[in-house]
Amino acid sequence: RIDLLHIAILLTACLLWLFNLSTFSWQISSDDALNFARGFERFSVLEFRPHFPGYPGMIAGSHILAWMLGGLTSNLAITAFSIFGALCIPLLLAHLCYVLSENKNSATLLALITYTYPLLSGIALSALSDAPALMFLLAALIFAIKKRYFISGLLLASMLATRPAYAVLAVTAIPFIFIQKSSPKE
Repeated sequence: RIDLLHIAILLTACLLWLFNLSTFSWQISSDDALNFARGFERFSVLEFRPHFPGYPGMIAGSHILAWMLGGLTSNLAITAFSIFGALCIPLLLAHLCYVLSENKNSATLLALITYTYPLLSGIALSALSDAPALMFLLAALIFAIKKRYFISGLLLASMLATRPAYAVLAVTAIPFIFIQKSSPKE
């Protein structure tokens, strides 16, 4: 079990990271991000809304987040989903570290180091599908270790729907899930 001190440290790190993001511009900075914003308004792969293969998980996740936050505009919804994915990556890494090592201090330190990594802010503000896809992958690995294979499979499918180019990561994650399934239960 994680105690209140570790939770307070992680919550403070999350808030400081979000505050750091607020100092950057949240504008669409690439053609791909513009295509995602256009796809949020009206999905059509033929019109590059977004470009092939369509990234239905990214569009659906952005719509869900926009609905939960009270109707965001297209570029804010896409960016918010990317930021949400990047915000979860250090927390999921910490949880994965804790599940594997049962060391609260190492898990907390891993999250703190990851929040200070400059690339995390870059992928958060890019409004692309990298951060949400990595979020789904890490969650799938955690659920595989916890022997929740159906949820793990759904999360892996969500990763592929969010970022089809990560099929290489899925190819390596699937054997990991089967190894976890064949290992004796504790």
